Amino acid sequence: MLELQELVTILQRYPSLTVHLTLEALSKFIHLIRLLKPYLLTIKSPAFQVSAEESPEHLPRNVHDFLKLSMDLDDEVTKLAWLAVSPVAWIVETDIETLRHSGQQYIQLFIDHGLARGIAFYHFAPPTVLCYECSKWRSIGGSSERELKESMTFPITVFTQDFGPVPGLQTSMSSAMNCARIYNESLAGHQFSPTLPITYFKSLELDTEDVWNGLFLYWLLVDCQENGLRLELDHGASSQAQRLERPLHARNLRMSGPGQEEWNHACDDCCWIDNTDQQNLRVLRSVVVDGTDLQRITCEVHDCTNTLGSLRDFFCPEHQYLSVYCVVDSCKALAGDGFKTCADKDHRKMEEDKNLQNKAMFRLKRRLMRLQNLRPELNIADVLGDDDDDDELCNGKPESGNRPRRARFSHRLTHNEELCVASCGIILGRATFYGSEAPNGVRVCTLLLEDPPCLSRLLDIPHALVSHSNVSSSRNLA
Repeated sequence: MLELQELVTILQRYPSLTVHLTLEALSKFIHLIRLLKPYLLTIKSPAFQVSAEESPEHLPRNVHDFLKLSMDLDDEVTKLAWLAVSPVAWIVETDIETLRHSGQQYIQLFIDHGLARGIAFYHFAPPTVLCYECSKWRSIGGSSERELKESMTFPITVFTQDFGPVPGLQTSMSSAMNCARIYNESLAGHQFSPTLPITYFKSLELDTEDVWNGLFLYWLLVDCQENGLRLELDHGASSQAQRLERPLHARNLRMSGPGQEEWNHACDDCCWIDNTDQQNLRVLRSVVVDGTDLQRITCEVHDCTNTLGSLRDFFCPEHQYLSVYCVVDSCKALAGDGFKTCADKDHRKMEEDKNLQNKAMFRLKRRLMRLQNLRPELNIADVLGDDDDDDELCNGKPESGNRPRRARFSHRLTHNEELCVASCGIILGRATFYGSEAPNGVRVCTLLLEDPPCLSRLLDIPHALVSHSNVSSSRNLA
């Protein structure tokens, strides 16, 4: 806390503040600045520059209004008070004890004047806005650090011992893995660890699985609340993942087609209605069907939609018997022990070459080239040098032709996620394309948007469809 002499010095430097602020009010203003600092550090905008060492010269509108209402000041006095007090108050860090002592006095102010403006007494944010991974590449020649982008802020409820449940906010800039790492390395307190009994065996570290299980459970609870359902879990399951598997699958089925919130959206930008003839209402609705480059691992059998038993599996339980065969296409021989190919010399050489590629120089070069995409300032040519080992002489066309044998040594990925988007930009539905983005797949994706009990509605199915293969798609829809 600031010393009394520092408060007096501020009032002497800005004597006009003494008309509006007493020493008690000035102390309150300083406390609010310290409580607002974590939130201000999460704001990333070209018009608002802030750092942990230096307070910003001006405030965003929502923070200015919060301070004005909380202190019962006018706009000009609020600006002057911030200019006078913030440089001194900003350098004082807020710890847990300060929050506990300040909560009883200031939480109500945040509830009354802050929540509507996106400000909360408890605002949790990452301890750093710099990418952890980029720091690893600085040893290769990088110079500048890269900041995390696209932060997202969510309303949360903080269950406290001192004040009970309190509204709060959380700003996230990372994945589940980094979320666990950030908590373990910065937010997790270990003051009670030395006092635990020596027989205590439970881990005190948050891992990625805990983060995902917590998120999945929260999303299931929200889904059940929105649909008026009751969440039922199998308490006899061997793991939390298996316990959540069935309700997650049911939720995903509900979200297919009519389960989307905007499934039956219609507006003047995507729908045209001709009501000149009341007996024959004519409707035209237009949508665009296109794929996004999002993929996930799936069964090795083409167009199989079954779920893998584990992320380590290559085949679903139904096709698991195929895992003992050679991975080369059209080969029906059994794979050798410890190999993915059969005893055929050509097939075995394909596997040996594949294993060698994972260690070869050209493989490492490709990885380094991907690094250059992240760090353009790196001079890859200086790192690689002159190397002509990859150049191979053409020995002519082989007798077997130029079409090579195909083999799949890694996981098969789905082709894409197909979106059905109204012409106004609203996403109406989504479907997974497993094998290809064929016209018949577009047909199935479109028909998924149909709700069988509501076929009488005129706006249930798009009346004008635009896709890559529009002619073939319309032939399939006919």
